[in-house]
Amino acid sequence: MSKKVISVLVAAILALTFVMAGCSSNSGTKKTTDNSSVNDTQKVEPVTIEFWHTFSDTEDKILNEQIIPDF
Repeated sequence: MSKKVISVLVAAILALTFVMAGCSSNSGTKKTTDNSSVNDTQKVEPVTIEFWHTFSDTEDKILNEQIIPDF
């Protein structure tokens, strides 16, 4: 086989692998460290996001009054 044919075959196999991984199903459960299953909807913990910026006063006002409340 030529190098071009091998390259096309490898690219096709990689593309198929990514498509198959993207189409896989997720049951919505996760394994914990003790191998028990936990449903994602049952476990809700508060999250704190630390955001550093160097915005101007106008940009800071837009961030605090519009963007963060929408988030």
